[in-house]
Amino acid sequence: MSTSDHTSIPAPPTKTRILDAAERLFASNGFRATSLRELTSAAEVNLAAVHYHFGSKEGLIRAVFARRLDPINRERLERLDTLELARRPGEPPVPLAGLIEAFVAPALELLGHPDGQAFPRLLGRLHSDPDRDKVRELLFEQFDELRRRFMPAFAAAAPHLDYTEICWRLHFVVGAMAHVMTCGDDLVWVSDGRIQNPTGREAIGRLVAFGAAGMLAAPPVR
Repeated sequence: MSTSDHTSIPAPPTKTRILDAAERLFASNGFRATSLRELTSAAEVNLAAVHYHFGSKEGLIRAVFARRLDPINRERLERLDTLELARRPGEPPVPLAGLIEAFVAPALELLGHPDGQAFPRLLGRLHSDPDRDKVRELLFEQFDELRRRFMPAFAAAAPHLDYTEICWRLHFVVGAMAHVMTCGDDLVWVSDGRIQNPTGREAIGRLVAFGAAGMLAAPPVR
């Protein structure tokens, strides 16, 4: 058999290699702790390639999140559209469980997915990393439309809560989602091994039930 009979798999484009390496390193080490030198070594590129494609480290961080968050956020809004379009005039608002699932499921479904193994931990860092402030400044535009669309839906589904209380409870739901994405392996230890390699599918239903119960609870006595 001649060498021409063998087909080699082409290396990913330079931009993809940089994004893949950055996603892994940011997820493992954090944003500030990951140096451009470490990143270029992992991606097997030079520093000029990073500046050519992304302009700066901040531009690279924005691109890493946009690559994954753009489709996640589109799916969140599409699920919300489906829920709202299915509701006929005069019917009760979209239920809380449906709203929570529309928000958390597209992100949690990445758990265990071969194309996004590092990103769930990276998304968790966005909510929990000590260096997140600068990153959040770069990424608030990613979530602005979600806030404008989901908040009125939650307000309609939970009329017993004022706007401030809804913000608090959604803050808790997002925190729980981030914890699952960042620290899901802790379940193996907490459960004495009864839970092994938890997946997004296992987490979604439980988090939705937990979050909906919390949203439905009476306001705290002040």
